[in-house]
Amino acid sequence: MRPSGIITGTDFGCDSGPIVRVVDPRDGTLRAEFYAYEPGFRGGVRVYGADITGDAIPEILTAPGPGRPGEVRVFDRDGNPLPEYNFFPFGPGYRGGVEIAAGPMTGPGRFEIVAGQSRAASLVRVFTVNPGQGVESRPIRQIQPFGPRFRGGVTVATADVGTFAGGSPLSASPDGVAEIIIGSGSGIPAQVRAFNAAPARPVPVGAFRAIAPRYRGGVSVSKLPGANGLADRVLVAGGRRSGGRVQTWRHNGSRFVHDAAFAAFGGSTAAVFAAALDADNIFTVEGIGGRRPGVGKNTAPSGGTASQVPQTSTFAPPLRVSVLRS
Repeated sequence: MRPSGIITGTDFGCDSGPIVRVVDPRDGTLRAEFYAYEPGFRGGVRVYGADITGDAIPEILTAPGPGRPGEVRVFDRDGNPLPEYNFFPFGPGYRGGVEIAAGPMTGPGRFEIVAGQSRAASLVRVFTVNPGQGVESRPIRQIQPFGPRFRGGVTVATADVGTFAGGSPLSASPDGVAEIIIGSGSGIPAQVRAFNAAPARPVPVGAFRAIAPRYRGGVSVSKLPGANGLADRVLVAGGRRSGGRVQTWRHNGSRFVHDAAFAAFGGSTAAVFAAALDADNIFTVEGIGGRRPGVGKNTAPSGGTASQVPQTSTFAPPLRVSVLRS
């Protein structure tokens, strides 16, 4: 099996259309490059890596930014389409942009996709994947994490941050069930909320204010995988004018606590997105407002050594980033 990879997608306002690239994290070798949607579309493409076909090989999930029907598409790791898994999480009439992640959210061993609305709304839905057949059209879970009046959109991730019974924490150890992690869009004090989706009605299991107490520019969320049997942690990256802040948070069995932080791209004024293979391989890109191309790499949640992934200097911002885990 090939080693893990980095996935990038162009973001809203890109000049080159919705291009997805997969590169080797060690040397930047390009493994795949393709358009996820129409080449003339400038709304960007959000990306995520997860095994949803049940073959233990991760696929590439894509979702469009605002401006076209919000269709989630799935490709193999070489960029070949798997159209049987394509679906519209908010119906074909919704054009406000979609955020995506995947994981076993309702029980161990499940194949599920979580989708969130990027703009003009903030609904989050979970869908069942039937490997080899496709995605069920009706959601099995639904959340409005910041209330029905919030229209600033959300970002989503999945992470096994501990063991919970309903909304009550039982242990800081993982249990094979991923919690839904949701970051707020701009317009309210930046915050992250976590939900246990095992109950038919998802329940909150933790929340925290991110980046800075008065920061209202929105945040993106992703998973920092746990090592040696430890629970996953949550990576939070700031939106525009956040100083490129990337924070790490963990659930200690009672609440979320802040672990570490660093400033990506020398304190960028652009939105920043982060994704991690592990604590030694944290990757960042500049999103909307970005001017610095390429994929950054940091070797610790506190920053460690900063560098650029080789051969990515031609990847022009704005970008999104995710990872393929072998």
